[in-house]
Amino acid sequence: MEREPSRRRFITGCCVAGAGALAAEGFASGATAGATSQDDAPPTRWEQTYDRGTSLDVNGVAPTSDGHVAVGTAEPGDDETESEIWAAEVDVAGQVVWEQRFSERAATEGFAIESVDDGFIVAGHTHEAGSSAQSGVALRIDAEGTEQWRRVFDVRDDTTDTLRSVDVDAAGQFVFAGWTSRFEDAWVAKLDDTGGITWMNRYGPGSENRYHGITVDSDGGYVVVGETVDTTGDTAGWANKLDTDGVQQFSQQFKKESDSATNTFDDFNVFYDVDESREGFVAVGANAFDPQTNEQNGWALEFNVNGGRLWDKRYTEESYTELRDVRYTNLQYFVVGETATDGDGTDARGYAANLGIDGDVNWSGTWGSGSSQFSAFRLTDADGLVTVGRMATTAGGTPSGWALQIADVHAHADRRGDWDRHGR
Repeated sequence: MEREPSRRRFITGCCVAGAGALAAEGFASGATAGATSQDDAPPTRWEQTYDRGTSLDVNGVAPTSDGHVAVGTAEPGDDETESEIWAAEVDVAGQVVWEQRFSERAATEGFAIESVDDGFIVAGHTHEAGSSAQSGVALRIDAEGTEQWRRVFDVRDDTTDTLRSVDVDAAGQFVFAGWTSRFEDAWVAKLDDTGGITWMNRYGPGSENRYHGITVDSDGGYVVVGETVDTTGDTAGWANKLDTDGVQQFSQQFKKESDSATNTFDDFNVFYDVDESREGFVAVGANAFDPQTNEQNGWALEFNVNGGRLWDKRYTEESYTELRDVRYTNLQYFVVGETATDGDGTDARGYAANLGIDGDVNWSGTWGSGSSQFSAFRLTDADGLVTVGRMATTAGGTPSGWALQIADVHAHADRRGDWDRHGR
């Protein structure tokens, strides 16, 4: 039976965001395993997996007054061409309070979530099965996960567009970052609290331009990071500062210096997230001398308010390491990501670390088994570090959603005060 095409909409319970599928029974199953490898890492307070019988990736997390809301992508059944945005609230022990699912077209995915007044804003995309035409999705839900509005929009009707990150500015407007197939450009859209488009622009110094992360800075503008292919054919980490109207203030490309006399920079460099720091901004991601070797290092780089590089460091736990999320507070940084034997996810584990003001590691640890990764996290005084991601039995296996709390990170890092995304 052929499914009715386009604009398919439905909602059913939950509140951690992502893409996934619901099984006929079961909410969260608990686990008590702590870090599998630690260098003075703090202990694990709780750990939960969210098994829905089909694939579920948890990609983002935002705090509530008494827990967290996560977002991701779930498959509703065995058809891998179909997916839904999945959102769920979890309490202080990681137990599910409510769940919701949201679908627009056959494949609808959620990648990021931020807290707003009385609810949350979600970034994602949607497309029909087998279609290259893909639209960005902005979804506003209230504190119980009920949809308030959604905006489905494109750079052009026939383009392949995606929104991968979102932040909220002081005026309560939403800034989304992603990319479009239109001239292979990166894409930023600013929406008001009703879903109306204030402006949207394309950016790109090279080819295959992509934005993965965005943050609102203390001046009221926006800093976005990602990747671009430069004139040498290398993939460079890319940072761009915009004013409140989307006008570019600076655009900088960064590559990690290599140890080779004949190829002085790594061929592959990418930023996945960014946060404001004391001297400017810190971006995290990965780099590789030769991406064909299936090996890469985690990467953190701080740049100043004019885009000048201040420092950058590599982080290697296993042969394949990447950093996916970063928070700055009190002259130090917290990061999470993945480390694995190779890029196929063999023996992959979630990776978390606390870095000093110049990027040196204060503590680090790995968590999980089989094929696991951390995608995003949040910090609070009361809950420590709450991180979300995915866990599968083996590389290429069907993943379940995954969340855990690393306790007492403030004591290990000698920190004080409450945190939000910008360390306030």
